[in-house]
Amino acid sequence: MAKQSHVWVIDDDRSIRWVLEKALERGGISVRTFASADGARDLLERERPDVIVTDIRMPGGASGRLGTGTRGDLRAQCAQRAGQTGE
Repeated sequence: MAKQSHVWVIDDDRSIRWVLEKALERGGISVRTFASADGARDLLERERPDVIVTDIRMPGGASGRLGTGTRGDLRAQCAQRAGQTGE
């Protein structure tokens, strides 16, 4: 049995979050949505999604706020995982 993918969608626009959530769920993907990077960053201390989809032009700069300070540098961990798996 294949492992279900877990995707987090971070966007300040409710309609974008809704559309992405519905489309991903129809594809059998587990989705969690956030209106800001802060909620996702707090949860990253306890959980790791397979993919994070974020609006990089959100007020507060989601990509920069998620990138550091959570069990080390998230960007470095993702790059390391991609190198290990070839993805």
